[in-house]
Amino acid sequence: MNTIGLYNVLANTNQALGNKNDQVAATQKAAQVNDVSNDKTSEAGAGENLKLSSRAQKLQAISDEFFTHGNFTQIDTKKLINKVHEYGLISDKEFDSLSSSALFKKNDKVSEKDEPKSLVDYLQNVKTAVNKSDSIENVELSAGLAKAMTILSDVEKSKSSNSFKQDMNSSISSLDKLMKSESFGKLDENYQDAIEGSAAALEVIDKISPNRLSNPFINRYLDFAQ
Repeated sequence: MNTIGLYNVLANTNQALGNKNDQVAATQKAAQVNDVSNDKTSEAGAGENLKLSSRAQKLQAISDEFFTHGNFTQIDTKKLINKVHEYGLISDKEFDSLSSSALFKKNDKVSEKDEPKSLVDYLQNVKTAVNKSDSIENVELSAGLAKAMTILSDVEKSKSSNSFKQDMNSSISSLDKLMKSESFGKLDENYQDAIEGSAAALEVIDKISPNRLSNPFINRYLDFAQ
């Protein structure tokens, strides 16, 4: 074989080897891309992977501050509305709607000795007056007031009830009807404030509470996932 022929053979061989090496390199690169086994981890049970989200942590902070020390007061309602807005749990529009009420425009007054101390106490007195009439309308109002008192007395316990959403709707509806009635205008100013404060507190609690479902396991997941 002459020199030129040998050169051509070597050149062709080198080119073939180069092409083969390029193919091998491409194959290895593709294998590295496709092989993600090193990034995979065995999945633990669903319960073990549940982590408190940022929202859940905020809700827990709200619960610790407002829902664990007894009945709501007027001041509690204003602080609650401000806090949930500060945490981003309600929108600016929702906050503006809640804070634009007459309730927010009044100075907090210290109750006299003979005045009720909490919203629940005010609602109890209103309920007692309502119970003096056995009309269907008053019976429904009394039931709604009772549910509102139950929720405001122990929010966390109420939230665990399967009927929480229905009880909340009934409470808010009853207070809304009461505020639009002629009787509301005849009430003492402190009682008007208390009813407005109760309605506002319930509305906020409703907004930051997950919809309860009939399945307790799903409810537990919602508590962590919010």
